[in-house]
Amino acid sequence: MNRSLTSALLAITLTLGCGGVAVAQTSKPKPAQAKVFDPWDAIFAANRRKDYTTQLRLLPALVARGDAVAQWWLGTMYQDGLGVAQDYVVNYARQ
Repeated sequence: MNRSLTSALLAITLTLGCGGVAVAQTSKPKPAQAKVFDPWDAIFAANRRKDYTTQLRLLPALVARGDAVAQWWLGTMYQDGLGVAQDYVVNYARQ
């Protein structure tokens, strides 16, 4: 009986010991990854600062890629005169 108790304690100790190692291995910090530049983050930050020059510098590259939101945003800036001369002529007939 003493032998079975020792075996049981040994089994419990090994089980708990292995679990602790697994937890220690999964909790290691991941290596730092290089941050990818997202132009939208810079555009939103510039918009909060009302820095229209930065927005006008970043939007045309997105417009050239066919980004519809960038096209709308740039058109709105021209329509409202944000950082550029306001475009008073709105041609709704041209589609």
